[in-house]
Amino acid sequence: MAEGLSASVISLILALRKPSTNAKYNAVFAEWQGWCSHKGAQAGTDELAAALNFSFKFESGCSTNTVQQYGSALASVVPSLSSDKSYLLLQGACLARPVVPKYSAFWDVDLLLNHSASVGVQTAPLRLLSIKLATLLTLVMVARVSELTLLHICPLWMVSEPSGLSFTLKDRTKTQVAQQGTVVRLVRDQAEPTLCGVSCVERYLEVTTPLRRETSNLLLRSCAPHSPASVDTVRNWVKAALATAGIDTSIFKPHSMRGTVSSRVSSHGFSLEAVLYNGKWS
Repeated sequence: MAEGLSASVISLILALRKPSTNAKYNAVFAEWQGWCSHKGAQAGTDELAAALNFSFKFESGCSTNTVQQYGSALASVVPSLSSDKSYLLLQGACLARPVVPKYSAFWDVDLLLNHSASVGVQTAPLRLLSIKLATLLTLVMVARVSELTLLHICPLWMVSEPSGLSFTLKDRTKTQVAQQGTVVRLVRDQAEPTLCGVSCVERYLEVTTPLRRETSNLLLRSCAPHSPASVDTVRNWVKAALATAGIDTSIFKPHSMRGTVSSRVSSHGFSLEAVLYNGKWS
């Protein structure tokens, strides 16, 4: 793919993919090079056949999702992989090993809501306050935990409104290619103040303002030096909330909140279009 292209053009093409996607692709490329070396396959010798044999190696027990990831990664450097043969093999892979939902059932949202309501925002230490805020944001936004790290509090990205707060995500989400600037609105909950995301954000800012230095990230690590919370930190917070609420985290991971919340609101009369829109599903 790089043949004949300048470094600046290549960098723009790579910018279409998120850093996490580039990291996954780089891992595939490294494995591909090792496989070619072991098999004695050369990139220029029957490139398509070598790429197909590598990508669709079902004998190793790869899932269909893994096969798709391998195929997508290699197609970016092996143009001939975007052919009818690769399409037919991928369709066959889907039929031979169908993609199945990760969860066959969901947990009770009320367990998590009741636990979150029991944590008082005025008295909770910073770690518990962080866990509660991350949990409420994930529930309200129907968000991936990675999206919570895109929330910033400077005036360009956070605006106080009469009904609550609005955030503009500072970067692309997982499902966005070139678009960015998704707006998330939190409405002040007068009926359930113990579960109000706006009040929790306001209290969190009161507590963390002396710790912030120059960072604009909403979520900070609860221990010194209070740097911006990473995706893994936020994931651990949400996992801790699930476990404390009595939900089996050996089965249900933080990402299960998206499906659980969506099923809950769907059962309460929300349309499929509204569920897909709020969950940022295509």
